[in-house]
Amino acid sequence: MQAQRSLNFLLMLYLFPMMLIAAVAEGFGLVEWGKTHADIHRVHKFTAGEALIYELVCSLLTLLAILVCAWLIKILGTTFHRRHTYKETCTLVVYGLSPMFVLRLVDAFPAINPWITWGIGIALSIKVLYQGILLVLQPDMPSAFGLFVMCSLLAVTLTGLVRFLTAWYLAGHIPAGENFISQLAAKLPF
Repeated sequence: MQAQRSLNFLLMLYLFPMMLIAAVAEGFGLVEWGKTHADIHRVHKFTAGEALIYELVCSLLTLLAILVCAWLIKILGTTFHRRHTYKETCTLVVYGLSPMFVLRLVDAFPAINPWITWGIGIALSIKVLYQGILLVLQPDMPSAFGLFVMCSLLAVTLTGLVRFLTAWYLAGHIPAGENFISQLAAKLPF
């Protein structure tokens, strides 16, 4: 067995299935139980089409955050006296953010605030990143802590931005997004 997996293996057999499981669980919760809508102060149940489109957009934003984070870590890594490949930095980010995907399963329940799952998930992810930087990127020991701090800040910022957008949408603070998704969902055959 190959010690280091290819980027395609990492994306196709690890990241995408993990994202799919989280999206299906959260989507099921949106359809079955709904989410508390701040504007109407009650639980809003989504149609299957709305949940599908929301989860697709959420997954694409998360994937974009992961890829941008890996790219930025690759760029920042050069300032710490070692050149890293995109495969290395992407591996670090994908494995490092795994706890966030596990905790997204809890987002299926309407009473759970999405910021709580994100906060716990990012805290656990930072712990994984701490170990992952040493194992995957193998920086010089004097540079390791600085690289860890920068990676953590990037992960918090980019995933926090995605969580902000999705939480605001679910709370009903983005009416244009709601209208767009509702109109798009109406065109779906189910």
